[in-house]
Amino acid sequence: MLKVLIVDDEIKVCDLIYHLLDWDSMGLEVVGSRQDGLAAYEFIVEHKPDIVITDIRIPEYDGIELIRKTKEVCPDTYFIIISGYSHFEYAQEAIKCGVEDYILKPIKKKDLTETLQKLIEKQHDKARLKGEREHLQARIDVADEQIKRGFLDQLLAGVLSKENMDRAAVNEKYHCKFKNGVYQCVVIKPLIPFKKENRQPYYLLAQKTKDIVENSLKGACSELIAVLHQEGVICIVNGSAEELGETRRQLKKIKSAVTCMRDVFRDVSVTIGIGRAVTGLAELKESVRGARAAALERFTAAVGLGV
Repeated sequence: MLKVLIVDDEIKVCDLIYHLLDWDSMGLEVVGSRQDGLAAYEFIVEHKPDIVITDIRIPEYDGIELIRKTKEVCPDTYFIIISGYSHFEYAQEAIKCGVEDYILKPIKKKDLTETLQKLIEKQHDKARLKGEREHLQARIDVADEQIKRGFLDQLLAGVLSKENMDRAAVNEKYHCKFKNGVYQCVVIKPLIPFKKENRQPYYLLAQKTKDIVENSLKGACSELIAVLHQEGVICIVNGSAEELGETRRQLKKIKSAVTCMRDVFRDVSVTIGIGRAVTGLAELKESVRGARAAALERFTAAVGLGV
């Protein structure tokens, strides 16, 4: 439901506008009325109405100033100006400031209804387009993540040569955002006691672990790629030395967050293998090997197999 503020220096005019329409049936709600521009502006900043119906000549801030100041902080607010014939030049100025429409006095129910209906349709169109853009962006983001994961999949499979590891070329081909700095591989493997009936819960645990990893590390480094693998969640992190220091601190929180799921996954534990930090993509294979070896060593120790 769209929120409406009515502004006029005469209370009786505000009451007239309020009682002129069946607001609820139009999907509108009158959330207040004010008698001067300053009070109206303060109300707008606090309550953020969708539509403001205002007289052009009001005390403190006049209608023009109210529109200008509001558009600075709430640019999506719709304005309908109420104007007399003698104030037509003000109405023209208001339109330049971004007013959606103006209504001449005396206010007629038909004029106000039609004007509001146009704004309602415009808002619905805006919401629909926003939803379509968000849906399209979500699909693009998913596709980008899949392409990024393709880079890590090929790196793990050993099919990328050093000649294929030019940063600019990798960024372009795999939609990555690698920057100059440090690269490091991390393997995070959640563990639960092996039983046949634990197979499906383990897949769920692994996915939950990946979600925790992504939520924890995305803000800590310049680029993160994470894939689910039989060895656990394998990540490539990239950033400055300071960012990778923050990544290491986040790993402790990740381990704690995963083990806190013991109420769902009984006896869950976590092993983490960290590869050597390297300064170029061409050296990343070494970090991957180191992380996988470290994770395997900790895993075999955890399950009592020895190294």
